[in-house]
Amino acid sequence: MLELLHKAMFALIAGFSELTFVSTEAHQWLYRTLTGYELSDSFLSFGIHLGCLAALLLNCYQRIKYLRSQKRLHRPGKRRHVRQPDVVALIDIHILNTAVVPLMLGLLFRRRAMDWCNGSLGCALALILNGIVLFAPRLLRSGNKDARSFTRLDGVLMGIGGVLGIFPGFSRLGCMYSVGTARGAQGHYVLELGILLSIPVVGALLCMDLYSCTVALAGVTGLQLIGALVAALTAFAGACAGLKVIRFVCDHSTATVFAYYSWGLAMFLLLIYLFVS
Repeated sequence: MLELLHKAMFALIAGFSELTFVSTEAHQWLYRTLTGYELSDSFLSFGIHLGCLAALLLNCYQRIKYLRSQKRLHRPGKRRHVRQPDVVALIDIHILNTAVVPLMLGLLFRRRAMDWCNGSLGCALALILNGIVLFAPRLLRSGNKDARSFTRLDGVLMGIGGVLGIFPGFSRLGCMYSVGTARGAQGHYVLELGILLSIPVVGALLCMDLYSCTVALAGVTGLQLIGALVAALTAFAGACAGLKVIRFVCDHSTATVFAYYSWGLAMFLLLIYLFVS
């Protein structure tokens, strides 16, 4: 029962941090360090990513449905429709298709990147850099780009920024948001693009976990399956809460609050490195 409770708390924290501007891997490492529980089996990871993906699809369902309908209207070879497709929606689709390419390529190096930043010192250094990335747009001139003025180059740069998320300590969503706002885009617009881009990334991570679970299926226990189910439910709740929090913060404040949080967490990890390691 105690192990299931730890898995539930672990998944709740992972789901919340996955869809905010803080590092999921850094918080997972910190939880394992403070509690002494090695919660890193494939089935637990599968449950966490399943819950996060479900939360993303639920929150973005209407937007995805609208984009797909506009894409069908624009599809060549069909008879002319009375209603023309939304140009802004078509531009969003092109930007999303462009930005997702570097994100998917970056996942190929995820395991190697996690090895480079393994431990409290690597996570702390990455958290400091993550805070700098989140704080940097505040030093630049603000802009008001929307979909009509946001280019494919901006989308590629957002995707490249999101690749930093493969390193423990960096927030994928936070880096994409910072790059987009640094390019002069409106914060709300960039955030929604980043949330949509998180869907294929989390889906790809879920597929990787599924493969790992298939390999380890022979030695699976009932407790692991129950733990995966509990993790999926709590990660779903954490991810939904994270989406609400990040939208509220971006609507009423700036991302700099997460920059300060990243630096504070980095200092805490450095203390662990100095006095515990």
